[in-house]
Amino acid sequence: MSHSVLLTPRSRMKALYFLQFSAVGALFPLWPLFYQGLGLSGTVVGLLLAVTPVAGVVMPPVWGLLGDRFRLYLPLLTVTSVAAGLAALALPAAHGLALLFSAAALLAVFQSGWTPFTDSVALEIVHREGYEYGRLRLWGSVGFALASLGTGAAAERWGLPLIFPLFAAAAVVSALLVPGLPSPQPRHEEGGAPSGDRAGSHPPELVAALRRLMTEPAFLWLLAAAFSVTGSLASNNYFFSILYQQAGGSLKGIGLTFLLFALSEVPVMLIIQRLADRFSPAWLLLAGALLAALRWFFYAAPLPPWLLVASFPLHGLTSGVFLSVVPVLASRLAGPHLKATALAATGVAGFGFGAIFTAAAGGVILDRWGPAAIYVFLGLLGVLGVMATAMVVRLAPRPEWAGGRRAG
Repeated sequence: MSHSVLLTPRSRMKALYFLQFSAVGALFPLWPLFYQGLGLSGTVVGLLLAVTPVAGVVMPPVWGLLGDRFRLYLPLLTVTSVAAGLAALALPAAHGLALLFSAAALLAVFQSGWTPFTDSVALEIVHREGYEYGRLRLWGSVGFALASLGTGAAAERWGLPLIFPLFAAAAVVSALLVPGLPSPQPRHEEGGAPSGDRAGSHPPELVAALRRLMTEPAFLWLLAAAFSVTGSLASNNYFFSILYQQAGGSLKGIGLTFLLFALSEVPVMLIIQRLADRFSPAWLLLAGALLAALRWFFYAAPLPPWLLVASFPLHGLTSGVFLSVVPVLASRLAGPHLKATALAATGVAGFGFGAIFTAAAGGVILDRWGPAAIYVFLGLLGVLGVMATAMVVRLAPRPEWAGGRRAG
């Protein structure tokens, strides 16, 4: 029996999320400390961390359009997984800023393809099987959690450069799960034209759909919310380890904290569909944005390590909501032909422009005022996110945004 039939598409999707986020969990929590260990200033560390979202701004729309135009979701997912893993192996061997920036950019270019392709395949499974997206995505949180804990303990014993081969191993193994997954297919809303590969056959229609999407007020405010809130969440992944270590915490403690952060997302993702059916996803995003802003102001206070660890439920109530709801809402607003493109656009806004801004600004703030001041800055940015999300609530049509229930 071939390996492609040993796992159902749903099981393979869960394992794919697990391995992808295991790679991320092995690398990102300790990456800033690796850079600091090289003797680099906070400003340079911030710029190096910003390399990942800079590439993320350029590449996700390219990856998404390639997938939507040529239906290459699965082959491109395989290529980006393997290539990102191989690029990670070059980072600990890089000497000098030029090589460090180049190696980080190469890794980022390929990793930026993971989200649009993986989420597009996940949403295809959701459509075919009537399965909840959050129940697939939560396995990413589990993978991130376990990898963070194990890597923190291992790095304390064998050194921070270990994070790069661990990332590479998880990324390359994840590519083995791609065969057997369903390729996303174009679909039409009720009353639309018959199904067919119009996105692949008629590029002008794809361009017209893209133009409509980028002038939809609710979608534009969703991008603004992603910039502010998702950008701040990404920056927390960069700078929390520095904040925690300055407060007196250890590498093992960093791993434990990120474990609890990730696990706190799981119950949120298990119930997010029912909450969306009852309150609408837009209202959930507003609540998540408000809690995120309060969370950053809380971290700006002089807290001991144990209290930073104890704050983990706030992570699930902020990150868990945004990671589960934003892809679903972006996909629904995009229509049948631009799912990957819409997912890429929200990724660019949050993990691209938002993360660039917060990483670069955070590095400068780190040099001048220390890590606590970074969280004052993130809190102020979070207030803007609350305002943007409130506009989403106001402008989004209820039938489009109520998770699974339609008016009438």
